[in-house]
Parts: sequence; structure tokens; C-alpha cells
Amino acid sequence: MTNIFRNIRKLKLNEKSLISYIKYGFGEIILVVIGILIAVQLNNLNNKRIEKKEEAIIIKSIKSDLESNLKVIEETIDYNQYTINQYQKIENYILNNLAYNKELEVSFGYLRLWSSPYLRSTTYNSVKSKGIDLISNTHLKEKISQLYDNQLSKLLNDYDRVEWEFNQNVVNPFFVKHFRYNIKKSLNEATANNYDKLKIDDEFLNILSVLIRTRKKGIQHCNETIYLMKDLINDIDSFFN
Repeated sequence: MTNIFRNIRKLKLNEKSLISYIKYGFGEIILVVIGILIAVQLNNLNNKRIEKKEEAIIIKSIKSDLESNLKVIEETIDYNQYTINQYQKIENYILNNLAYNKELEVSFGYLRLWSSPYLRSTTYNSVKSKGIDLISNTHLKEKISQLYDNQLSKLLNDYDRVEWEFNQNVVNPFFVKHFRYNIKKSLNEATANNYDKLKIDDEFLNILSVLIRTRKKGIQHCNETIYLMKDLINDIDSFFN
């Protein structure tokens, strides 16, 4: 009988030990899980800090590109406006039947010339290749994408293609027939082979009108681009303030 009670007592003690062990084991597991969760959370926070820092660097670099590109576009406008002035001077001579003047040689020299902006887009291209979502701010992301993929793309591709095709197909062939560069005097000046004949050539007036219109449309596009770029720069400044 005594042995039976002893065995019962041992079983109860073993049960208590087992329960204690199980509780301890659960406690260890819970601590490990909590530790993992804390580590994951800290890692996520650290990753977010790194991403925010990288985002700030990217946006600042895009702003730097925009500021550099603004100057290039403004210089492009100045140059192309100068060419328009030269074409309008030629028009004025022809429409008013003015006598030949040496100043026309400068104007004739600009018939084949125009300026297209060569812009920096290294930062945006890099971001685009990695994933535009590197920029978490939705507003900035959309405006940056719209500027580079739409506005600047049209300016760099569509406008330049129109100028290039008209130059190659119309202006150059006409120029070669009717003008000659004053190479000994200047690489940028040209003389008309027959100025009096040129004055009554409707094709030449038509070419001048197309050149002026195309160039003005290009300047208009440049000004629209400048407005959007300055607006984006202001938004970037607001993002950091």
C-alpha cells in the first residue's frame, strides 16, 4: 500500500515537472518569437531609413539636373530667337524690295542652323532602370515621370526631328543651289548667288515662313517646358521643407 502511494506521489511530481518544463519551453519559444519580431521590425526601420536617404539623394540629384537643363533650354531659346530675327530681316529686305546689304550675309549664314537642347537625364534614367517606385512621394513621382517621359521627350525628339527633316529635305538643297559660304571671310556667313532673282522667288519666302513658324513653335515648347521644370523644382523644395 505504501508503495502505491509513493508511486502516485512520484507520478504527480513528474506531472508537475513536465508541466513546468512545457511552460518553460513555451516561454522560451515566445521569447525567441518576440526577439525575431523585434529584429525584423528594427531591420525594417533601418531599411526605411536607408530608402528615405536614397530617395532624398535621388530627388536632390534630379533637381540639380533640372537646374542645369533650365540654363541649356534658356540658351536654346536665345539662339533660336536670334535665328528668327535673321530670317525676319531677310523677309523685310525681300518684302520691301530693299537693295542688297552686306549684313544679309550674316542672316543667310543662319538659314541652315538651329539649336536643340542636349539635356541631362542620367539620374532619371538610372531611377527608371531600378524602378521609379524608389521615389515614394506619389505627387513628385508622377510629375517627374510626366516631365521626362512626355514633355522632354517631345522637345528632344519630336521638335528636333521636324527641324532636321525640313533642313535635310528642303533647306539644304535650296541653300546649295542659291548660296555660297564666304569661307575665306567667315564660316558663318553666306552670299546669295543672285540676290535680285532670290527676291522674286516665292519658294524662298515660303521656306522662310516655315522656318520662322517651326522655330517659334520650338521656342513655345521650350517655354512650356521651363514652366513645368520650375514648377517641379518648387515642389521638390517643398518636399524638403
